Order: sequence, then structure tokens, then C-alpha cells
Amino acid sequence: MLQAYIPRNLRVRASVQIASQRVPAKGFILVAGVVFIGGMLVVFGTDLERVVWVVGIIVAIGLIVIEGRLWGRSSQEIARIVMRHYRRSRRLRRAPITLTLPPEAASTSVAARRPRWMEEGSS
Repeated sequence: MLQAYIPRNLRVRASVQIASQRVPAKGFILVAGVVFIGGMLVVFGTDLERVVWVVGIIVAIGLIVIEGRLWGRSSQEIARIVMRHYRRSRRLRRAPITLTLPPEAASTSVAARRPRWMEEGSS
């Protein structure tokens, strides 16, 4: 007989299956709802480019908050992490590395040998 300890905080979260892939239901509902509202705004005459940007930003923020909450973090902590990463990306850009090689000396080396499989006499 096998026994296993089941943690108290073990919860089964709702998910939706799309193309044989399981997706968290909260994230799916958020994305589907925001995309639907964006589509309705476009139908009613709002500028398409502006709607795409706003919908993308709302979806990104929403998914970050939902995923962060699943990891046990508060919304304020998630916002701090995102802002810290956003600010840090500018510091990580590096200047291109320039490398100066000395001029080649007159080579007295023997020409490279051909591989054995390319030689005529090998079988």
C-alpha cells in the first residue's frame, strides 16, 4: 500500500484546453474578454492602432498580475518587480566590443592536409 502526504494548500485550478494545450481559465477569460472589447471598439470606429496598443498593454498587465498571484505575491509586489525589470533593461545594454588583431606574420606553416576520406588511395 502506498501513501503520500498531500499538502493542505494543494488546489486544483480551472483550465481550458486549446489545441491540446492546457491554459489557465483566468488568463483565457481575461485575454478573450479584452480582445472582444477591443474588437467592439474597432467596430464602433475607434482607431485600430490605438486599440491594439491598449489591448496589448491591458493583457500583459493582467497576465502578469494573475500569474504573480498564482505564485503567492501581492499586486504591489508584482508592480515593483515589473518596474525594476523595466528600469534594469536600459542598464544591461552594452556598447559593441571592438577587437584589434595584430597583422598576420608571414606564415611558414605547411598547407593543411586533406581529410582521409578525400584522399584517392584510401578505401
